[in-house]
Amino acid sequence: MESAWPAIASSGDGPQFMVDFARKLDRKPKYVFSRTLDHVSWQNSFLLKGPVSEEVPQLTAEGKNLVVNGGPGLGSTLAQLGLVDEYHFLVQPIVAGRGPQLLGGVRDRLNLKLSGTKSFGSGVVLLRYTPVR
Repeated sequence: MESAWPAIASSGDGPQFMVDFARKLDRKPKYVFSRTLDHVSWQNSFLLKGPVSEEVPQLTAEGKNLVVNGGPGLGSTLAQLGLVDEYHFLVQPIVAGRGPQLLGGVRDRLNLKLSGTKSFGSGVVLLRYTPVR
């Protein structure tokens, strides 16, 4: 994400909806969990090196609402720790055929309740679920 969105935000190159999204994203705080990075350079980015089980509750205690984007690793960890309040799945009208499994690191069954749906003109469907606890 860091290699694409800041360039679109600053240059204004691309469809207007992408430029608008990039500029909005640029202004938002971004918390980056990494075991390999030493620094992050994207505007309003913060590198977190502590355990997810400690860092996420601390951020939410400070009133931060977190949206997780990225690979299946962090999402799986948050799900297993019971730190997810709501799941948003975007179903794309594309079959890739291979790639990482969504939440592939989850070992135990997650029971979810559908809390909302939204269809977009592009064919994308948003599915919102809350964990059943």
